[in-house]
Amino acid sequence: IPLWIIADQVDPVTFYDTIKVHPNITVVLSEVHYSHYAWVMPLLRSLPNLCIEISRFFITDGISRLIDTIGEKRILYGSRFPDSSMNPQLYHLHHCGLSESSLTAICSGNLNRLLNME
Repeated sequence: IPLWIIADQVDPVTFYDTIKVHPNITVVLSEVHYSHYAWVMPLLRSLPNLCIEISRFFITDGISRLIDTIGEKRILYGSRFPDSSMNPQLYHLHHCGLSESSLTAICSGNLNRLLNME
């Protein structure tokens, strides 16, 4: 089972140091906001066991930037429901030019795989 961590609750350096020494633990960084972009992207590049949940990840070409950086298999749909509506992120995903297989992976397949539900 992956470890879920909210982006606002970590110090990036300590987080990196901790995750780096535990490569067999999958970690999902959740509620990543555009203001986290500068430190999250280098961590995603350097930590293959780090995934990102995209409920608050609204930046220009954000999804395509993530796919270019880490591929689709480490990106997880999120909405912050019930505190936020599911619609904005779903709308965004359906209108950013993803293939059907990428959309399926991000919206459900990746989480199912991480939870060993496939």
